[in-house]
Amino acid sequence: MSNFYCLPGRAGGTPVWISNVYLGRPWRPYALVVYLNTWMGKQIMPAGWREWHPGETDSLETAFYAEFHSSGPGADPGGREPFSHQLTEKQAKQFAPENWLRGSDGWNPTAVQKQQP
Repeated sequence: MSNFYCLPGRAGGTPVWISNVYLGRPWRPYALVVYLNTWMGKQIMPAGWREWHPGETDSLETAFYAEFHSSGPGADPGGREPFSHQLTEKQAKQFAPENWLRGSDGWNPTAVQKQQP
């Protein structure tokens, strides 16, 4: 399984001459990618997600691709790949750093981040 997590941030903050950027392309089954509160540039394709090799691979059905409160010109919930998800606030909470990254040792990445100068 491959995982990618983006909170909060910017997707598509690439130079303007770069276009046709996808949020994720599963190169194997069961990929997981979640964008939370992310500003998306105009380079992001409306579908958002794409098969690694269209016509050759078939991993979108098993991947979990999701967004929550995307903004910017590349945010297009209505145009996204049908297998992707638009999360509710309750669903998005499970991916908050203090929940997603805490582990069994009780580590709180949010508290560590607040301690940084």
